[in-house]
Amino acid sequence: TLVVVGTIDGRVHGVCGDTGAVKWSVETGGPMLSAFQNSSMFGAGTVVPSINGGVFLLGEDRTLQALPVSAQELVHNSPFVGEDGTVYVGAKRTQLLMVDAETGQVDSVVSGDGLFAG
Repeated sequence: TLVVVGTIDGRVHGVCGDTGAVKWSVETGGPMLSAFQNSSMFGAGTVVPSINGGVFLLGEDRTLQALPVSAQELVHNSPFVGEDGTVYVGAKRTQLLMVDAETGQVDSVVSGDGLFAG
């Protein structure tokens, strides 16, 4: 039995369901979550998305502050202006990989905008 597992680093793994051994791994082109921010707005802090949809600001002093918006809200309402005047912009990218279950070779890729490669 093959179990297909996606990891936050953007890889997809074929794992043997009986033994847990990794049979193959595929790079999908980047992490599942990423963030970019204007340094004039957040200084040296870093905007950090979480796997459960929260968005946080990691400060220079290593403190973590929840931002008043979820990743889903950010994408759905993008662009919008927060109560403090901050402009939030978000996007979602989807792609479907067709992978040979035996070898892990990517046979083709379909992006969320309908582009097909393969």
